[in-house]
Amino acid sequence: ILSYKIGARNPSGIYQEVVIDGPRWSAAANLISAQAPGSVVYFDNIKVKGPGGKSRNIDGTYFSLK
Repeated sequence: ILSYKIGARNPSGIYQEVVIDGPRWSAAANLISAQAPGSVVYFDNIKVKGPGGKSRNIDGTYFSLK
């Protein structure tokens, strides 16, 4: 993973996001752990480097916290 964006919208509608360079997880974990049940977490703008060193973007995803 070269970079990605993680965002979270809590049940009150407040949206926060963090752009992360590299495969680091700590900033993403901090954002997720601050959310309440019912929040939606989005992973987007995911850029990866595959075999042969070629960079590409992959589809994002989202999930709802229970």
